[in-house]
Amino acid sequence: MSDSERVQEYLDKHAQLKDERTDMQGQWEKITRYVLPSRDAWEDDANAEPAKRGREISDGRAVKDAQTMANGFIGWNAGPAVKWMKLRLLIDELNDMVGVKDWLEICEKRVYIMFHRSNFYDALAELYLDLVTIGTGTMLIEESAEDFTINYSTRHPKESYLIEGTNDKVQGLQRDVWLTGRNALERYGHDLKDETYDRFVDEPQKKYRFLHVIHPRSDRRIYSGLSVDMAYASVELYPDDETILRESGYDEFPAIVGRWRKNSNSPYGWSPAMDALTDITRANEVKKTMIDVAHRAAEPILNIPQEMSRRLNLSPLGANVYKTPDRRIFPTELGSGYPLADNVLEQLHEIIDEHFMVPLFMMLQRLERDVTATEIVERQGERIAGMAGPLNRQNSEILGPAVLRTFKIMWRAGMLPPPPAALLTTGAPLDVEFTGLLSQAQRRYQQGNSMNAGLATISGLVQMTQSIGLLDNLDMDDMTRKIAEESGFPASSIAELPEVKKKRMARQKQIEEQKQLEQLQVGADATNKLAKAPEPGSPGEQIAAQMAGAGGG
Repeated sequence: MSDSERVQEYLDKHAQLKDERTDMQGQWEKITRYVLPSRDAWEDDANAEPAKRGREISDGRAVKDAQTMANGFIGWNAGPAVKWMKLRLLIDELNDMVGVKDWLEICEKRVYIMFHRSNFYDALAELYLDLVTIGTGTMLIEESAEDFTINYSTRHPKESYLIEGTNDKVQGLQRDVWLTGRNALERYGHDLKDETYDRFVDEPQKKYRFLHVIHPRSDRRIYSGLSVDMAYASVELYPDDETILRESGYDEFPAIVGRWRKNSNSPYGWSPAMDALTDITRANEVKKTMIDVAHRAAEPILNIPQEMSRRLNLSPLGANVYKTPDRRIFPTELGSGYPLADNVLEQLHEIIDEHFMVPLFMMLQRLERDVTATEIVERQGERIAGMAGPLNRQNSEILGPAVLRTFKIMWRAGMLPPPPAALLTTGAPLDVEFTGLLSQAQRRYQQGNSMNAGLATISGLVQMTQSIGLLDNLDMDDMTRKIAEESGFPASSIAELPEVKKKRMARQKQIEEQKQLEQLQVGADATNKLAKAPEPGSPGEQIAAQMAGAGGG
């Protein structure tokens, strides 16, 4: 396929994707208007004067709640102060091989270091705000060769058009990228057409739209090592010229796309803010009415005698001279709607709070000490159960892919140690276990109920049958290791299975040696007693005399 045919195919696909997203973008614009004013910028032309943001917000409860929810997920599940993930091998048996857990823990620490020294957590905070409001968040993860780090960039929702594969996973996207003429010249130089190059030189501050296409590459030479043969194609073009300006690639899909939840007929997500949108708009209407009532109370409609209409003075400390005292200025009584409106607004606020799980996160914020996953389950079990779907999707679409993409970039850059020799021939894929507080609580809620019920039943059977041997059916070692791992114990604190066997053998040997010493001591005591002459008049003396008499006879 020629370059011109490819460009036309990309542009036709872009028009199709834009048309398919029209209805969803209408929802996004409403959401950002009332809940996320920082994203309320949907102009097609980047050179147009942006609309004033936040001007339609009368009630800021949803803005605050969305920020509380996003901060809650960051702070309690994947924040910079939380150890929220552990690296594992997907084949569980391999994790128990000698040296594997220690190697994974070293790699894990270095990935954490990369997250902390880069802008990962800043980008993640932006992505979570998009997630809980717009329902879809997109982050690009790219190498930065200049400073040996990784760049994480959360993109505005209007920029990205998503392409799903057959497994409901995003496998490609097209991005509208706006560059100033100066930036375009620096990036593409004379790869631009001559007339385009001259136009950018003449108007260096004006912004121009470019198209960045990322998609799986089907026709490639797998082992060539060239960027144009990597697994994912990266194509940059200028639509006005229908010209491909740059083509390279990625070893894995570079975009992290998270959806709060989604329908099968759309690649875009649905958010708590969308669920609450009706209540949010009503709260804004009620609050606006209350503000209007307050204004009327402070500056009421006045009834003025006709003869005073031209000489009325309403300025501070002003004076109005009356000819007839009965002809006074008085305000129009419109009634008091404050109590009713205040009750309605309070009810709407409670509903909005529930949509954004504010009671859960406020409970966590009010605690004066560190809280455990078990306490969260005890206090907020039902809300934790309802969080299962969105939390699992966040882990599988955002946090997990971000960790694996970072790991692979660092691996290719030589930033990670070589694996144990035992793994060199296995080719086991890497997996991520999530140990953030909310993930632990959600997992513990699901597993704890069934485990507690099972242990209670077994305990009842043991008491009923008086047979402690029933517990032999349980693998206590396996239960202990799993509880330690799920509680966030570092791998270095959990002994390898061969080491556990050595400790037990040494302990058993020590017990046996102690028994032998005790037996020798008992024998020595008995010998000493036999060698000692019996005391006069004692039973021993009588037995000795009888034995002596029998021997003489």
